[in-house]
Amino acid sequence: MMGRTHWSTIIAIFTAACGGSGGTGPPGINGKDAGADATAGSAGLDAGLDAGGSGGTAGAGGTAGMAGMAGMAGAGGSGDVCGDLGPEPNETEALANPACGVAPCEASDCDKDGSTAFGGPLASVTGTIGPGDTDFLRFKGKDKLGLCTVNAVATTKDSGFRLCAFAACDKSGTKLNGCSKGTIASSPNQLPGCCVEAPGTVELNHDCTSSATDDDSATIYIRVDEATVCSDYTVDYHF
Repeated sequence: MMGRTHWSTIIAIFTAACGGSGGTGPPGINGKDAGADATAGSAGLDAGLDAGGSGGTAGAGGTAGMAGMAGMAGAGGSGDVCGDLGPEPNETEALANPACGVAPCEASDCDKDGSTAFGGPLASVTGTIGPGDTDFLRFKGKDKLGLCTVNAVATTKDSGFRLCAFAACDKSGTKLNGCSKGTIASSPNQLPGCCVEAPGTVELNHDCTSSATDDDSATIYIRVDEATVCSDYTVDYHF
């Protein structure tokens, strides 16, 4: 029978040949703990994103500036579209210019006291007339109760318009007994007179009805209108 010492020696030799048993390792990582760690990591990532904050809302575009104000309309011109040689405006009886250029522009009942074409001292009427335009001129006719006869006349050698003359008695109502030349017409202010298509002559036979002394002194209004094209004109006159 072997002794105890002998068996101990045999076990020691066997253990050395086969390798000793490994020591006991540390306990493995608990699965629950590993899962918790993973969850914590995810929460940390989310927190990081939250810390960054969402981007600010883009600013709205600025309101467009107001459009500039439109320019003011130009003032309306007269009816004349031509380069007028005469004074303007003179489209109505109230705006009529002196026929001789300077007031009072008086002519007696003798023809030689009229305008240039009749040998008189007064200047002829000159101007330019065009489509849509009207020119009014005036002169004072004085009945001198002498040897001359009152017969207001306006005449032109030019063409392309209408020529008229109207009478307005100084002291009383005006009556037209007819036109020695031209056709009977009325002015915008209802003055009686005569008209003709130029070239031509108008001659009035007027009477100042309420004059106790038969004084036929009157203001004579000359009108040029109804032009078809721009035309220069010269008009002569007497009382």
